[in-house]
Order: sequence, then structure tokens, then C-alpha cells
Amino acid sequence: PFIGNFDRVTQLVQNELLGRIQHVSTRRINNPPGASWHYDSPAGGVVSDLGPHELDFYIRLFNESPSIQSVNLRRLGTKDVEDYCVVNMEVAGADIRMLLSWGQPSSTRHPPPTHHKENIVGDAGWIECDSDILEGKIYGKSIKYRNGRLPIMDLFSRYTFWGDSPEDIHQSRITAFIDCVISDDSQTTAPIERGVEVTRLVQAIYQESTK
Repeated sequence: PFIGNFDRVTQLVQNELLGRIQHVSTRRINNPPGASWHYDSPAGGVVSDLGPHELDFYIRLFNESPSIQSVNLRRLGTKDVEDYCVVNMEVAGADIRMLLSWGQPSSTRHPPPTHHKENIVGDAGWIECDSDILEGKIYGKSIKYRNGRLPIMDLFSRYTFWGDSPEDIHQSRITAFIDCVISDDSQTTAPIERGVEVTRLVQAIYQESTK
């Protein structure tokens, strides 16, 4: 909820500008985590590390929880926990494919780049986004956003000027929390009820992987 592009995606989907959603695909590859507990079973693993972020996104996108259809967990470079997973889900008639992985550690001081893409296809258009750029087509018209915002100038679709500063996601989280404390509002941007449901889905993924 603190990343402009993902908020914009949620608005587009919930306002039915993509029509009926048919398919959602997530591909998220992050650097291996540094904390040792990530590699301890049963608390660790890529599903516990990256899965909650994506599952929370799906719940906000559809206003309901997906059902787990199939799970494939692998240990490609780890001993006790999974570092790669593909989870197939279904919600509101749409298929969801979630691929999560910890990339291999770099041999240099500079970590390898992370990769995170969301693709959403509806019967009226499609969109593809990461945390920086969102683009696609809706009813045949091309769209493009950066950090959830339209460009301030677009010359013949060749020269685009955004004029905005990079998002400070960490600061946005802190500000949102402080605002709730000041106003004595228990309905935070990420309410506890959704956190409980995300935890249930994570457990359901692990349970399905044992079948």
C-alpha cells in the first residue's frame, strides 16, 4: 500500500478498467536474506520471506483471499528451507501464478539486482509493473505511470518528463503509522485482520506442498 504503482494497479482493477481479470502473474527474485533465521525450518524459507507481500497485494487487489491450487517448493541452494517456489492460486475467476526465489549470492561486494514484475490481464486490457514503471493497454489505449503518477509532459510518446522525486517507502510507512497513533485510529493501512489472513495463506501454502 506504500508503493505508488501498486496502489495505481489496485485502483485500475477495482474500478474495472481492465474488465474481468483473467490472469495475474508475479515474478519476484530477491537477494538471499542476511539473517540466519531465514534458513531455519519451519520459520524460514522464501515463502515466509517474500510471500506475505504478494499475498497481501492479491487480497487488496480482489478484496478477497485466493485459494491455493498447487505448490512447488524447491531447495536449489539451501539445505533446510525452500529458496524457490511456484504457487498457483485462484480468486474471483482469475488464475494467479506466483514465482518467488532467492537469487544466488554475488561473488563481488555488489549484490546482484533484484527482479519484481506483476502482470495482470483482463478482458479489456493488460498492465505490467514494478515499483518504478507501470505500463499497459486499456481498451486499446496505451498507459504509462511512474511511481503511480502520470508524466507531467509527454511529447509524441517519444519524450516523457516525469518531474517527480523517487518514492521514500520507508518514510511513508512511518508517517502512516504516526498518523494512526495521533488520530487513535486502529484501522491502519495494513490492518491486523489482513495480516492474520496472510499468515493463514502462508501456512496453507506449506500444507499444500506436503500433499
